[in-house]
This record gives sequence, C-alpha cells and structure tokens, in this order.
Amino acid sequence: MTSLSLFNFLIMRIILYLMFSVFFLTSCKQTQREDFRDHSVVYLCLNNKELETAIIDYRAEMERANAKEIAKGDSIYVGVYMKDINDSIKRYVLFPVIDYTIFRVITPFFLCTVDSKDVFFMIESGQTYYYGSENYFKLSEEEKWYFIKKYFPRRYEEYRSKGCFSNSRNYHPQNCYLTFCKDTLISKTYKRGAWRDRVLITINGEIRWY
Repeated sequence: MTSLSLFNFLIMRIILYLMFSVFFLTSCKQTQREDFRDHSVVYLCLNNKELETAIIDYRAEMERANAKEIAKGDSIYVGVYMKDINDSIKRYVLFPVIDYTIFRVITPFFLCTVDSKDVFFMIESGQTYYYGSENYFKLSEEEKWYFIKKYFPRRYEEYRSKGCFSNSRNYHPQNCYLTFCKDTLISKTYKRGAWRDRVLITINGEIRWY
C-alpha cells in the first residue's frame, strides 16, 4: 500500500469513526430525553392514614357510580385541593378527575400513589385564577399532552383519529371536605360546590364556618 493510499485509508477510518460517534451520542441523548420525559413526574408518599382512607373510600364510591363508563375504557381519578385555614387547621377537598380538561385547572399539582392508583394534589397558592394558563404556573403544551396520553389514553387516541375531542362528560358528584387539626381529622362533609367553599365544623365545642 502506497503512502497516499494509506493516508486516504486512515482519513476514511477517522471519518467513519467520527460519524459513528456522533450517531451514538445523538442516540444516547435521545434515549435519555425519552427516559427523562417518562420519569419526569415526582411522586410523594402520603403520610396520613386518615387522609389515605378517605381517598380510598371516595374513589371506591366514584368507581361504583361510573362502572359503565369505566368498562368502556374511561378513566377516573381522585383530585385533592389543599388549603391552609390557619396555622393548625388544614382543608383537603376530594373531587373527581374524569376528563382531560382538568389539566387546564389543577396546575400546579403533584402526585401521590394511594392504594396503587395515582392521586392529584392541587396547591391552593398556585390557584389565583380558575384556569391554569392565567395562574403563576401552567403546563406546557408538551407536558399537557404527556398527561392526557398517560391518564386518558382513550381521549388521546380520539383526538389523534378525529383531530378534536368530543364533549366532556357531565358528572358532578358531591365533593368530600376534610378538615384536619394538625394531623387529626376533625370533620368530614359531603356537598356539591366549589373547592374554596367554607363548611360548618365544630372546634372546642363551638360551631364555626371554615
């Protein structure tokens, strides 16, 4: 092999090596990105048995009431609106999450797994306005579709095939208003209404609106 041929051979080897390296690194970055997207949700552990039991009971009632829709492939989850009434008294309002439109409303939120099923915990301080796009925080379009696909796959496929969603299902059961004093449940009220509604509770023998 002549010096020129050897030089050309080495140049080709270097070019092929660089092309392979770039392809390999790009593939790794793409894989890492996809893995990151799939695992970007942080789960917190629920650390209160009374709240956990109330969520399980509320979800069981929703599943009984929506058995036909669930059999068709619809999904149903529990949402929890969290509110500080004062330094000691906390309010947790349980409500149904049955449709993709919820992701316009419940941001910011975090997730817990209760009895092997995801629960959406919504933070009051982020809820200046009703719709997420007007609040301090919102989901990006990419994140919104990620959650729709993850939690409402039938709706997601419907949009992919038709280019639009059908009307949202009309389902408005009673919310469950749980009031805690520190870590102890002191009141449970079922009623229809807004998450921020006050309810009557008894504290130290006195009935008050909180």
